[in-house]
Amino acid sequence: MHYGPTISVFDGIDWWWGTSIARALSFIRRHKPDIVLLQWWTAATLHTYLLLAVAARTLKSRIVVEMHESQDPGESGYYLARCYAKLGLRLLLRLSHATLVHSETDRGLLESAFRLRDLPVLVAPLGPFDQYLELSASEIEAEHEAESSIALVQAAPRPAVINLLSFGLIRPYKGLEDLLSAFDGLAGHVATGFWLTVVGETWENCESIPALIKANSNSNRITFVNEYVPDSAVAAAFRHADVVVLPYRRSSSSAVLCIAMSYGLPIVLTSVGGLPEAAKDYGGAIFVPPGDPAALREGIVEASRMVGQRFADPRDWNQVIEAVLCTARPGEGDDTGVRHDRQR
Repeated sequence: MHYGPTISVFDGIDWWWGTSIARALSFIRRHKPDIVLLQWWTAATLHTYLLLAVAARTLKSRIVVEMHESQDPGESGYYLARCYAKLGLRLLLRLSHATLVHSETDRGLLESAFRLRDLPVLVAPLGPFDQYLELSASEIEAEHEAESSIALVQAAPRPAVINLLSFGLIRPYKGLEDLLSAFDGLAGHVATGFWLTVVGETWENCESIPALIKANSNSNRITFVNEYVPDSAVAAAFRHADVVVLPYRRSSSSAVLCIAMSYGLPIVLTSVGGLPEAAKDYGGAIFVPPGDPAALREGIVEASRMVGQRFADPRDWNQVIEAVLCTARPGEGDDTGVRHDRQR
C-alpha cells in the first residue's frame, strides 16, 4: 500500500520486538494519537498490543480494538493458546474504550465470551476491498516477477467455459473439500461447461487437497495454484473469474467476499457466521447451507445463469470510519447512526 506524503508511517514492529518496539513507542509518544486502533485476529500479537495499549493509556489516547475474529481458528485448536488468548484478550478489552465488530453475529459471540461491562460494542460492516481494481491490465501484464502466477490463474479457456474461482488460504474451515465434491458431481455435458480455478496456499493439515484434485473426475478442468500470490495475480484471478465460490463451514467475515463484491461477480456462499449479513444487500449472492456439496452444486448452476451480469457493491467505508471516530467523542455514539451497544 502507498500512503500520502502527509501520513506518518512506522513500519514496523518485529514479532520478537528487539529495538523495533522501542522505536514504535517513541513514534507513538511523538505523535500523541487521539485514537489507537488495534486490528485483532490472532493471539500472536497479544504481547505487543498489551504494551501499546498501556503506552496509549499513559498518553490519554482512546483505544479501539477492531475484532476480525476472537481467535485464529488454527490457534483455537490448542488448549494453551486458547486459554492464553482468552485471558489476554479480556485484559486488552479492559484497557480499551470501545471494540468494533463487523456483524451482529460477531457482537453476540463477543458478548457471550467476555463480560464487557460498559465497554461500547460498535457494529459496522467492512467496506469494499477495491484496491485491486486500481491495477490496470497493462500493469498486471508488466509484473514480470508474477508472470507464472498470472498465467496460471488465467488458465481457464474463457469464454468457452464458466470459470469458478476459489480464492484464499486453504484451511479446514474453508470447505474446499465440499467444493471439490460438488465439482466432481457435475456430470456429462454440464461438466464440460465449467472450469474450477483454486488459488490458495495449503495450511493446517490440508496436504490432501492436491490428491483430492488429482482424483476428481473433472480434474482436467481444475487449475490449482498452491501458493501465496502477489497483488497482480489477485487482480488477474478475479478479472478472469465468472463466479466466486465460498463454501465456508464457519466464518466471521471474509475479505475474499469483499473483493468479489467489488468486482460485481456472482457469488455462491454458505449461510454461516457473519456472511449472510455481509452480503445481504448484494444482488449477486446465492446462499447455500454449509457442508452440503449437492446444494453447493445447485447454487453453482444457478449462479451460471447470472454470468455476464455485474452487481453493485452496497458497501462503503463510511460506517467503519464513523464508528472509529465516534470513540473520540465519548457520549456521542447514539448520534452517529452507528450501532452502539453496551452489555448491562
